[in-house]
Amino acid sequence: ESPGAALAYFHLGVFRAASFWSLSLAGVLIIAWLNLSNDCYDAETGVDSDQRKPESVVALTGARAKVLRIALAFLASGVALIAANVLSLGTIQ
Repeated sequence: ESPGAALAYFHLGVFRAASFWSLSLAGVLIIAWLNLSNDCYDAETGVDSDQRKPESVVALTGARAKVLRIALAFLASGVALIAANVLSLGTIQ
């Protein structure tokens, strides 16, 4: 668990495991979007040219447009999870 979750439990006496895990997943999805979109940008601008970064997802797949679509789906999913959590919380006290 995170220190924030422990602090919330100590302060409010409530731990919402579903919210914790879905917000953790949202964070992972947004970080995945950030990394994949950075790979796409680097491929487009030529930063990853000349085999400087062979481990790039775009370099490995050769499908920059598809990687960008997947990245945007990760972003949309992460934002949707955050929004769903915010809308479902209400008043905890």
